[in-house]
Amino acid sequence: MELSDKIRILRKALGYSQEGLGYNLSRVSKDGISRQSVSDWENGKSEPKLENIRDLANVLDVSFDALLDESI
Repeated sequence: MELSDKIRILRKALGYSQEGLGYNLSRVSKDGISRQSVSDWENGKSEPKLENIRDLANVLDVSFDALLDESI
């Protein structure tokens, strides 16, 4: 499964809007994360930076490997 699909599925499973996920990421990240960035990640228009993937794993309560391994 693609990273973009995992982000969308996990976000929805936790009840976050794109804006809500961006807000929660901004709280743990040194960079501000906008709703548009989350949308771009979910639609495959861009890939999050590695530090953002680490923060995504933290906020979405999954392992870093689970997000990156396409066989999971």
